[in-house]
Amino acid sequence: VYLLEKNSTNGGRARKFSSKGFTFDMGPSWYWMPDVMEKYFKTFGRMMNFSELVTKCILQIRNECQFFGALMLFAEIVESNRFDTAATDGKKVFINSKFLLSLNSKQQNALLLHEILHMALLHVLRIGDRDGKIWNIAADIVVNNLIKANTSFELPKGAI
Repeated sequence: VYLLEKNSTNGGRARKFSSKGFTFDMGPSWYWMPDVMEKYFKTFGRMMNFSELVTKCILQIRNECQFFGALMLFAEIVESNRFDTAATDGKKVFINSKFLLSLNSKQQNALLLHEILHMALLHVLRIGDRDGKIWNIAADIVVNNLIKANTSFELPKGAI
């Protein structure tokens, strides 16, 4: 059996780095493990707040689809109760925090990625004089098919 390691020390993502008397755990972030993260917060008797949920989603999305995860780093994601679920104006993503909290981790990731894909594909800018409702349904079909084909995320119930 041959063990190949890209780093000078073994352990892959679970390795440690030591320098000048300090040791850093380079291991897999618990953000990447939604079940561990959710258990961690429950153990301490609290729910993740909006900002923590968004951070978790960004890291998990980035881990699964690096390109779109990287795009998320430049998006302004805003907590908003103006919408029942989520929306984008092409510049910002608006997320209803109650809706986000009602979803499991894979659905939360799909929801945020869904809005980022609308931004990346310029759906808001490209609507032109088309019927808004029909355009949104068509754009949702495109975005949701991209999520289904390229991730392990789960679309929320009722998604097109």
